[in-house]
Amino acid sequence: MENSSDPTRHGGPIHEVADAVGARVLMSPDVGGEAETAETTPREHLNWAIKRALELYDAGQKENAVKSFMSDMTKHPGTAFIAAKPFSLMLVQTGCNTSRQEFQNMMAGFKL
Repeated sequence: MENSSDPTRHGGPIHEVADAVGARVLMSPDVGGEAETAETTPREHLNWAIKRALELYDAGQKENAVKSFMSDMTKHPGTAFIAAKPFSLMLVQTGCNTSRQEFQNMMAGFKL
């Protein structure tokens, strides 16, 4: 579903997508774009997801940053286990609520 009520605020039209638990997440094509494919390594996919999450964090969308990261983890077979672990969401949220650096550290800290 597309929402273009304020396209200049986000640099383009906003698209509503469902995350891993069915929550609605707003995504802008200029914030991350399309998901990486299984042809990338798990580390490359993780780094891509971290970049997308930090872009949302920097835009003041902390809740969407966490949702985006967790959703992105389900999109690669080498990172899907991260979203499946109950403590992963708690760790990422804690990092997000502490500081940008801690948020980045928490996301990058998963062993692949």
